Amino acid sequence: MDQGQGENRQEAVRRVRAWRENAYVSAPLPLDLSSLSLTTLPAALPPNLQQLDVSRNRLTHLPAALPAALWDLNADENLLTSLPESLPAGLQQLHVNNNRLAGLPNTLPPRLLRLYASGNRLTNVPDTLPSGLLRLYVGSNQLTSLPDVLPAGLRQLGAAGNRLTSLPETLLSQLGSACRVELAGNPLSERVRTSSGDCPECPRL
Repeated sequence: MDQGQGENRQEAVRRVRAWRENAYVSAPLPLDLSSLSLTTLPAALPPNLQQLDVSRNRLTHLPAALPAALWDLNADENLLTSLPESLPAGLQQLHVNNNRLAGLPNTLPPRLLRLYASGNRLTNVPDTLPSGLLRLYVGSNQLTSLPDVLPAGLRQLGAAGNRLTSLPETLLSQLGSACRVELAGNPLSERVRTSSGDCPECPRL
């Protein structure tokens, strides 16, 4: 593929080649393709790749088929407008902060533990999230609502700087006081804030 203006594709290919030469099954190495001004990723990523950093590039999309072994993907600070509908089933950590995402896949990987998608153009969050999700960060988007039900074990919810005027009626009591909730910068009604204060088991707003 031709190299775009300012795109350091040769360095990307060199890093992939070096990874193949130095990676061992018993001690898999992360592959760092960050800050290379890439507009697309190299055609053939190693199939046994587990950790991939492609942050701070100019990617508008990710390959439809990412390595099946991938559990950690960092694609922060690109130009992504969408994500593949089918992400690797074993993915546990996904960073897509500061892109141009208008939505997230309706079905996220079942083992996902941490999702960071702040600074995008999201108007909603999928109604069904992975049951084991621990951290959900979707601040600085255009959200007008949150799902009625969030994963029971969620420990951090970051949704500051959106357009939320209300919350699902039982959301805060579902999460409990152990969950850290960030909702600053939303036009929430005084009733919502007052009801939170009257609930000892609810997270503080």
